[in-house]
Amino acid sequence: MDATVRVNPLDRAVAVAPAITARAAEHDRDASFPFTDFDDLHAAQLLALTAPASAGGAGAGLADAAASSK
Repeated sequence: MDATVRVNPLDRAVAVAPAITARAAEHDRDASFPFTDFDDLHAAQLLALTAPASAGGAGAGLADAAASSK
C-alpha cells in the first residue's frame, strides 16, 4: 500500500466481510479451518493492523482495531 494513501481499516474489513460470511456455514458444517479467510484478511492488511510500522504492520491503535472488528 502506498504510504501516502491511508485506507480506513473499517473500510477494508467491510470489503472482506461478505466473502468471509459466505464461507462461514461451510466451515461450520465441515469443521474446517478458514485458511482462505486468513488469506483475505492478510491481503486487506488487517492481520498486522496493530503491529508497529517498523515491523511491517500498519501501526494502528486499539481504536482502529476495535472499529474494524465490528
